[in-house]
Amino acid sequence: MHMDLYTMKGTADSVILTLSKHTVANMAAVLPLRPWTHVVVQGASLNADNLAVYINGKLCPAVTSDTAKGGCGWTLAVGAYPENLTYVKQIRYYSRLLSADEIAANATEACMSLASDYYAALNTSLLYRGRFNVPAAGSTTTTGAGSTAETQYTPMYPGHTLLTSYAYQGLNGVSGQHSPDGGLSKFWYDKLGRVVVSQNAQQAANGKYSYTLYDAQSRILEVGEKTGGSSPGTDRFLDSTSVASF
Repeated sequence: MHMDLYTMKGTADSVILTLSKHTVANMAAVLPLRPWTHVVVQGASLNADNLAVYINGKLCPAVTSDTAKGGCGWTLAVGAYPENLTYVKQIRYYSRLLSADEIAANATEACMSLASDYYAALNTSLLYRGRFNVPAAGSTTTTGAGSTAETQYTPMYPGHTLLTSYAYQGLNGVSGQHSPDGGLSKFWYDKLGRVVVSQNAQQAANGKYSYTLYDAQSRILEVGEKTGGSSPGTDRFLDSTSVASF
């Protein structure tokens, strides 16, 4: 996959692309592609080396990333875009690096919404969200008659919007869950893959966590709720020292 990456600046309705950089990423691990493709490119700076490229939620290492930069000379605006973006549905520009879990959750959002909407404290980091190539109302890719909102690739029966979304860690354990009536729940594991800490939306509002203690044979010794203290952190696998200190 070849990508031209840009340094962007602008307002909520337009973005000026000032500098470009060419990167090639190995996407063999995610083939074959689905009808919709979710691409994330991120790094300390978009015109720097060592960029991370994610395709459909999976990391695809950059093969080459040259240092030659050149001007772009064109502007992205809602309803007006260059010819080579005619297949783009959305462009999102963040002021922070996204976690692998969040990228995976964004990639599976069936209606191209944002999993990061559920991370209220992080919402201000979405600096720009551009919508391109809006379909005709009620066409085959939309969610219903008269609608221009599109499904990603999987039809749902019955048609509804009360979706529960999940993000998973490397052992296929749930690291995050968002439901319409329950909000966001997070889960932390020890190095043996056991759930040791969790927090639902109500607990997050009150600074509380649920915890589970195990014996040497992985039998549950105690389940309780902790009030106060700092978060276990963004790493969803905790070593024994981190579990004990928490």
